[in-house]
Amino acid sequence: MTVRPEGYIEATIDETASQDSSRAQPLFAEPIDVVVAQALAVERLRLEEATLADLNGLLERLQRSISVAQEAIRQMSDRQRIAARPPPSQK
Repeated sequence: MTVRPEGYIEATIDETASQDSSRAQPLFAEPIDVVVAQALAVERLRLEEATLADLNGLLERLQRSISVAQEAIRQMSDRQRIAARPPPSQK
């Protein structure tokens, strides 16, 4: 299972049963927000007997994930801004 940069969770099956992920065949890809919404459906929470501690733990993980994504955006923006700068003029 991998998370793609555009926010999809992709499950794969490896035909060769090796560690070579280039041979993996995608089974499905779902947007992260859809997966989270499905996991937090009222009936599912009841069946899973989720607790407030479970949900708070999930919230903390999601907040850390948001911070990681924001940092990646900041770094990419910085690199693009630097690459777009005109070279210094030489006198």
